[in-house]
Amino acid sequence: MNYLAAGLWLLTAGAGALPASTTTLKGVDVYRSASLDRPRLAVLLGQRPELYVSLLDQGRPAAARARALAGEMLGLVRGAGDFSYAEMASKRRVRDSHYELFLTFDVVDVADAARRMPFLAAPAGRPGDPGGLLERWRRYAAVVEAERARGEPVLDRPACPAFYCPWVSRTPELRAFESVFSQEVPARVPELARALASDADPEHRAAAAYLLSYSTSAADAARLMTAALRDSDEGVRLAALSVLADMAGYLDRLALEIDPLLPVLDYPSTADRARALAVFAGLARRDSVRAELAKKIGPAVARLNRCLDPDVSDLAYTILAELSGKDYARGDFDAWDRWAAEAANPK
Repeated sequence: MNYLAAGLWLLTAGAGALPASTTTLKGVDVYRSASLDRPRLAVLLGQRPELYVSLLDQGRPAAARARALAGEMLGLVRGAGDFSYAEMASKRRVRDSHYELFLTFDVVDVADAARRMPFLAAPAGRPGDPGGLLERWRRYAAVVEAERARGEPVLDRPACPAFYCPWVSRTPELRAFESVFSQEVPARVPELARALASDADPEHRAAAAYLLSYSTSAADAARLMTAALRDSDEGVRLAALSVLADMAGYLDRLALEIDPLLPVLDYPSTADRARALAVFAGLARRDSVRAELAKKIGPAVARLNRCLDPDVSDLAYTILAELSGKDYARGDFDAWDRWAAEAANPK
């Protein structure tokens, strides 16, 4: 399976418009804490995850109860340690018209907060909407989501006039938006860069990140995306990482800075880490940086290979296999750990 291509689509896709189906809880995970591990988490939550799944299967009539139970579980986790961050990530994927659910409780110990959350203060500016592009992007994104909800997976990168392309089938409406972005963004790059760095509205900052993928300089766009990785808002970081992932995978001649990307592999949210892995999965196919990557990210990726969330583990395994040339079984964690340790400290 091409986990890189599939992963790039899945990272921005929902479950889709499938008929109602039963759901199987495939695992409950925690990442990562000195005070909370999987066995303690299982005792802490008891049968609540299974009840949560049964409520999800009941659909809208039980939605309020499901939300309340999710809040209860998160409250228990937050009370189980000294955390600067604690959230629940839910990943539902489809296997043979059946849903599988993975729950991950993302926590950051207070002692690790400075290292794992090196974010800038939220900006407070109001620079305005350059040429109405931010509003246009909001409408474009709504069309993308509607198309994604009713469409089939697109496992080959679509053709579009930007460094980043949403992985959905192109429609005349989408192409019309993209034509406007192609014509207007290059002249508005300084204003969009200002919005990305200073707009108080995180939705505006995320929109600016996506729009900057229509600029004429890939190097400048990559630099702006890399700077945005320290944004305090997850949505902005994910937008920047989405652009970088497409660049890493499909602009082979573009040199991306590796060191600023390294901390993102240990950022607080599952979504952060999965999107960072998508960037590194693209870079791992480049002969020119493979040895450097093996040394710098091997141990972190081996750790992420142990995660239960498939968005994370699929891409982590893909990277390990690409960097190492080894064919260890996916679940042979000890073998991957040994390889990663050797790669990080070559003799």
